[in-house]
Amino acid sequence: MNQSNKPASINQERSQWINRALILNLLRQEGICSRATLSRLSGLKQATITNIAGELIQCGLVVETGLIAGAKGRRSIGVTLNDARYKVVGIRMTRDQFYVSLVGISGKMYEIRPYRIEAEETPQSILSRIRAAIGQLDQEYPKSELLAACLAMPGPYREDLDRLLFVTERTGWQNFPIHAVLSEGLEMPLYVLNDAKASAFAQLWFRWQEPAVQNMAYVLAGQGVGCGMVAGGKLVLGQRGIAGEFGHSSIKFDGPLCECGNRGCLEKYCSLSALRAEILRLLRTRRNSCLKDDDLSNASIAHAVQNGDPVAVQAYEKVCELLAAGVSAW
Repeated sequence: MNQSNKPASINQERSQWINRALILNLLRQEGICSRATLSRLSGLKQATITNIAGELIQCGLVVETGLIAGAKGRRSIGVTLNDARYKVVGIRMTRDQFYVSLVGISGKMYEIRPYRIEAEETPQSILSRIRAAIGQLDQEYPKSELLAACLAMPGPYREDLDRLLFVTERTGWQNFPIHAVLSEGLEMPLYVLNDAKASAFAQLWFRWQEPAVQNMAYVLAGQGVGCGMVAGGKLVLGQRGIAGEFGHSSIKFDGPLCECGNRGCLEKYCSLSALRAEILRLLRTRRNSCLKDDDLSNASIAHAVQNGDPVAVQAYEKVCELLAAGVSAW
């Protein structure tokens, strides 16, 4: 008798879990809404919504906000996600900086803190500083519970092996076990993801109302070149978790050697480093420009392009043409 009831119990528990997740996601999308609105949007009965809302309020994930305007002029008690109590930590790493952000479970950004990375700084040192920055946030927000941390890394990351395969223009990261090192002593769940995939998921998260976002390729071109893909409203990871790494597709078999071992990778022709190199080449030909070879920051280049500087525009258009060629050929 007990064995025959077991599958039904498992299915019921799974159904309840799915319904809770559905309600939490609707609250994230809508912000503040009534139980009646949740019932209409989810298709669940109002009694089911009442039970789920009660459970979520009891555990602190959801709070009541007071009376809000409802259908036909009726006033209802609003519910919303409890950002004040529960938050998460987001970490974005680039070649020369990392950023630590504090975000509510609704997706609301509370603050972002930048930290400079020294040219010769080791992975162990960088991750130790990231762990310390997370700990500092935890101390400064004693009334909030930090549920998890997520690190977005440049370069292809194998989650199944916990290995960052490499990071162009940075040494010491090849096959480095990021998760194992950073999670040591970290008192919360940690997730590690490639930065292009994290960016694609962010688009899906915040632009969920746009049908085109449900199936897209998000190209991230900066110090490196990568791509995050979404199909059917889900992030595409691939069998080894490195789907979309088209920045290391070769477009010139005898081109410059890349850190991945190939020659002529697309990243070598249309990254920020490639853009700066092209600008320097043009400046050496005595072309008129507001840019100086000792000040080619991202901000100064962007300002020059936006204002029609001939050197900046020519270099920018060349890099964009190569990127477009790489995307179309991929």
